[in-house]
Amino acid sequence: MNIKGISSLLIVSFAVAAVSCSENNIGPRPVQVKVMQSSATAVDGIRNYSGTTNSAVSTNLSFGIPGIVKKVHVSEGQKVKKGDRLAEIDDVSYKSAYTTAKSMLDQAQDAYDRLKVLHDKQALADIKWVEIESKLTQAKSMLDVAEKELSNCRITAPINGTISVCNIEEGQYCVPASTAFTIIDPDNMLCTFSVPEKEINLFQKGMEAKVVIPSINNSVIRGTVSKVGTSADMLTHTYEIGVQIEGQPGVMRPGMICKIAVKLQSNTGISSPIVLPSSAIMLDYDNTHYVWVAQGDTVAVRRNIEIGQAVSDGITIEGGLDGSENIITDGILKVSEGCRIVICE
Repeated sequence: MNIKGISSLLIVSFAVAAVSCSENNIGPRPVQVKVMQSSATAVDGIRNYSGTTNSAVSTNLSFGIPGIVKKVHVSEGQKVKKGDRLAEIDDVSYKSAYTTAKSMLDQAQDAYDRLKVLHDKQALADIKWVEIESKLTQAKSMLDVAEKELSNCRITAPINGTISVCNIEEGQYCVPASTAFTIIDPDNMLCTFSVPEKEINLFQKGMEAKVVIPSINNSVIRGTVSKVGTSADMLTHTYEIGVQIEGQPGVMRPGMICKIAVKLQSNTGISSPIVLPSSAIMLDYDNTHYVWVAQGDTVAVRRNIEIGQAVSDGITIEGGLDGSENIITDGILKVSEGCRIVICE
């Protein structure tokens, strides 16, 4: 090959390399995406929560005095009526104390009756008569205490219901204020769930609700909000909401998982939250939620967010957005931090 041929080949090679370098400088093509503005959304409509079933009436019972359990008459799950005896402790010492107090009262009453005749005839000093009256009063008080302690040796049912908890056994030593039984009313049930303080003002008594219980063949039960918490839980800073169930099935028991859909009202007097579709919200490996924001409508930027509750239109956003951003909803799996994007209609 002559020199002219080599020169021509080099010129062509340099031209191809220049074209190739020019193409590399163009970079990857922008990702086509769709966006929506993160504006506030009205909260009217249905909002969904998860909760548990509980008895609206639950009573804890305990012995009023310490002692050894002598007899337990009921067991967990047993139905009882008001006044039924549930358990009793050994009352030998308390019976003895009652007998002694009764004897002292009889003695004081007898002395009072005898000396009253003398007092009426002014044949007894006033100071002596005061002493007799004081002894009679003390004896009556001691008998009342002994009688009360003797009655505290037994626990009776204060309401009609079912024994849901039995914490004692025969021969066990019990102390006052230690719960021995819990009685519930299975015919009066509530579904309870917790809401954050930002949402407590959304709820009012009388709101309509729908309850779904998965463990009972996804039974759907109507209900109304009957309880709106007034004080927050010290640990979670949430408020408890209770939904009174109407026409509940007989197999419902406390502690069952339930899903509650509450119909909210428009006159709540609070600002509407930002609501995004769940498909636009991503979850990182460290459980951080984030979205992709179209910055300047040309670049994708990650934005960490705080999510709230699920609603009919998606999920409420409690932090991280101010309502002016364009959120990428389509193409989120193709974008990365700082990549170029093109917004499609």
